[in-house]
Amino acid sequence: MASNFSDPSEGHAYIEAHAEFLRKTLYRVADAAIANALGYFHSEQVPVDAFLFPDITRFWMKRFFKEMDKTYHLVDLSNNGLRLDFADSSLRL
Repeated sequence: MASNFSDPSEGHAYIEAHAEFLRKTLYRVADAAIANALGYFHSEQVPVDAFLFPDITRFWMKRFFKEMDKTYHLVDLSNNGLRLDFADSSLRL
């Protein structure tokens, strides 16, 4: 999460304020993307490639986020990153 918090309790408050999104959306999207990435390696009957795995996971996360009813703007970041811009903050993945 992008922040300029000097006090750890401020970061904790941010997480609590966004807990609904984290629990109901982000974690589910990440789990589904990871499952699809692992499914690729399983279907190819090859070991998981530590360099390709993040690319496939990001591909699926981006696709799932684009399909959802959004309260955020999705932005690509380099090195397998994504950023979700909300009205009051940004979340970097």
